[in-house]
Amino acid sequence: PCDGNPGAMCGGKSKSSVFGMHACDNTASELGTTEGKMSELDSEMMSLEAMTSQAASDMQTMAADWQTLLGNAGDSGAADLMQTAKEFAGKLDQASSAAKKVDATVGSLKASAASLQDADLTSSAAMADAEQVLQDMEEATTQGAAAMQELESLHAQASPNITGQLNASQQYYPIMYFVDKEYDSVPSTCTGTAAATPMVGSFESCAAACNADIHDCVGFSYFPGTGDLVDTGLCFTMSKVQAVLYWTGCDDEVSSGNVKCVVKFAKFEGDSLKPDPSGKCSVCLEEASAADRCFA
Repeated sequence: PCDGNPGAMCGGKSKSSVFGMHACDNTASELGTTEGKMSELDSEMMSLEAMTSQAASDMQTMAADWQTLLGNAGDSGAADLMQTAKEFAGKLDQASSAAKKVDATVGSLKASAASLQDADLTSSAAMADAEQVLQDMEEATTQGAAAMQELESLHAQASPNITGQLNASQQYYPIMYFVDKEYDSVPSTCTGTAAATPMVGSFESCAAACNADIHDCVGFSYFPGTGDLVDTGLCFTMSKVQAVLYWTGCDDEVSSGNVKCVVKFAKFEGDSLKPDPSGKCSVCLEEASAADRCFA
């Protein structure tokens, strides 16, 4: 029976499997508390969703632009790197879409909870509605937490926020420095074994991310932003660099000079990475090719 009204019963005929029976005078408070927790998590989730969606958009745009340029210039290896970036951007978009779906559910549940604020919960029908909304809000909160965890993981991969490093990029030298110093200032692209997923960020942030991956990353291939994306770029970290293509026909520093494949100086100091036909050199490249043209 409801407190103060022995003739009225709280809830429906069956006991809720999640919440049990709620005293009439506590249900409205529970609705408010549960709605507040759900809304707070939703706000945090959608803030992260916006950052992840932006990373996906930037990655997709730059990868598409560079894939066209490099493919037309005959650099199939680097064009393939851009395809991996487009695919990873798609994965970021999927996580964002999942979060938006949860957000839409939250919006609907907030409206339902608001409509029950002044409901007569001594009515078994109203109480049943309230218990269902409470259950649905708890479920939406659980779904939101899972969506946020996925967003956090993917955004950390796509746009690492590495702190505590100053001038990390100074630790990296153009790979051609270890192959043929005559060409260490020309643009270069490289392929190899990936150390992590493609990333968006500045050259400095990519260097910091490679440093943070201390056991796997030995270098990365970097491509500056395209169009309006002037403060960021794309990078592909590698645990082993297998091939490099260096471009001797580029004369526009603005459009091509920042395209570079770099490796940790400390890792290869004193070594030559020039391909060794004998196969006895474990760190040497499998291929180093010159392109007497440019991609830009």
